[in-house]
Amino acid sequence: MKLSAKKWFRVFVDALPSDCGVQLMDKLDVEQGSDLDTQWTHVMSVFLMRLAWGFGYFQKCNQGRKRIDFVWYEGDSGNKSILIEHENRYKGAIKSELPKLLKYKPDKEPDKAILRVLITYTWTTDKSSSSDKIEQKRNEILGMVRDKIKNWDRPWKGEFLLIIGDSSLGEANTPWDKYWHGYIFDKSGRYENLK
Repeated sequence: MKLSAKKWFRVFVDALPSDCGVQLMDKLDVEQGSDLDTQWTHVMSVFLMRLAWGFGYFQKCNQGRKRIDFVWYEGDSGNKSILIEHENRYKGAIKSELPKLLKYKPDKEPDKAILRVLITYTWTTDKSSSSDKIEQKRNEILGMVRDKIKNWDRPWKGEFLLIIGDSSLGEANTPWDKYWHGYIFDKSGRYENLK
C-alpha cells in the first residue's frame, strides 16, 4: 500500500489516543526526565509497530549501520519503504536524527523510501507555558528543519514529514488532536501545514 504523508499523519493522530500504552502513560503522573523519556520512547516504538502492521508493513528497529530508529518494510518485500526517527528532544532531533533520515541510502540496493518521518516535541519546563510560548518553540523547530533541508546538498527520495508534539508541564489537558502538528517539507525547505 502506497502511503502519503498526509494519510500517515492523519492515521497516526487518530490512532494514538486509543493505544493501550499511550493510555497507560496518560494515567501516570510523572515529571519529564530520563525515566519518562525512556518510557515514552518504548510506548512510541510499540505504537508505531502496531501502526505499521495496520498499514500492511513490518517494522524493524535500529536498522543498518546508519541506525534508523524504525524502518517499515512493505508486506513481505525487503523494500525499506518508510524511515522513522523519534527523538524526545528537538535539538537532538534536528542535529543528529534529521541528517540520518536525509542521507539514508540502503547498502547495495536502490533507495525505495516513499516517506521519511521525524517525530519530536516542543518540550518546555515552564508549568505556565502559554500557547504563545509553545507556538514560538514550534516555529523555532520549523525554522531549523527548513534551514537544514534547504541547505542539504544530497538528493533524497520520497516525502518528508515532520511531526511535532506540543509538550510542556501544563499540557495534560490538551486533546490529542490538538497536541500533534504535521508538516510536509519539499526539497527546497518549503512546507505544508497539515493542521
